Amino acid sequence: MEYEVIDDTLKIKISSLTQKTIADFLDSYILSRKYRHLLIQDRLISIDDRYAKRDDILDGEYLKMKLYPVDVAKHKGHEDIDVIYEDELCLIVYKRAGLLVHSDGNEEITLEDLVDDHLFDSHSHGKAKAIHRLDKETQGLVFFSKTPYFQSFFDKELEFRRIKREYVAYVLGKIDSKMTIDVPIGRDRHDAKKMVVYKKGQSAKTIIEPIAHDEKHSLVRCILKTGRTHQIRVHLSHIGHPIINDPLYGVMDDTIKEMGLCADRLSFYHPLKEEFITVSSDIPKDMAL
Repeated sequence: MEYEVIDDTLKIKISSLTQKTIADFLDSYILSRKYRHLLIQDRLISIDDRYAKRDDILDGEYLKMKLYPVDVAKHKGHEDIDVIYEDELCLIVYKRAGLLVHSDGNEEITLEDLVDDHLFDSHSHGKAKAIHRLDKETQGLVFFSKTPYFQSFFDKELEFRRIKREYVAYVLGKIDSKMTIDVPIGRDRHDAKKMVVYKKGQSAKTIIEPIAHDEKHSLVRCILKTGRTHQIRVHLSHIGHPIINDPLYGVMDDTIKEMGLCADRLSFYHPLKEEFITVSSDIPKDMAL
């Protein structure tokens, strides 16, 4: 697809599209029925500066679409964030341990607040939304959509496991061979904050690959095949290798500062660039073995 973004408008060369009508284009990329309707109703999509209707044929030179219908507001007194990747549709940032991705109803600062500040300070348009979350204690990469029109596209990619996420965990004990943990997980009936291995729970599968180890600890790569709450944390605890400094399932150890779980790799399909992009980050220095 040949395209450029000018200010807040996506401009696509129609000859580079495979779709034949506006409806085809919207159904391929704008998966939210609400936003497909709004783009037409509010005259936010056009062919060669002529407002488009759903049944119009894509027979002009350029298709134009407004990308950012809502401007971001500035918050005050917040910290900077580490932006690992950013383009016109999305950004990937590194979340520190102890920070919520989005609000749980309290007044504490969230990663979404910090992303809003970044967009405001960089004179970007739009308000970003997280496509997935990390536990508060976990650090690492979080994927945001910068436009609501493509948010449903990325939501669907996550649902069907086409957004791939990998983690590195610092655990108790020696792991020196690859393994697959395939046991179901359910809510702990005795503690609402916790999950447990439970035969009637949801299926859960994690691939574990050793990276390094010493006499007391191992560093392992964790590849999710499902995405259950606390999945890696519960699975590693279940096999007798709990994550260091995990307050729910692990053991406390002053060899590292935070909980030993870092989301360090993320790959996704970019609908405009029409390619897979892989983003990675360094793990905390104190987790290295």
